[in-house]
Amino acid sequence: TGMGTFTADGGSNFRGACYFQATAPSLSSLNGVCCVYHFDVDAEGNATWDIWEWN
Repeated sequence: TGMGTFTADGGSNFRGACYFQATAPSLSSLNGVCCVYHFDVDAEGNATWDIWEWN
């Protein structure tokens, strides 16, 4: 879940929280972990997604 806004130059910024549920053994440590994120897209469509564990 989260909330986003558009930037003046045509990009967007989103902030929120998410939970992970993975079936792959290599990602199982993420199951049930609450994370907060910043998801930003610039005017050219380049995206970044920064995630931090909420603890």
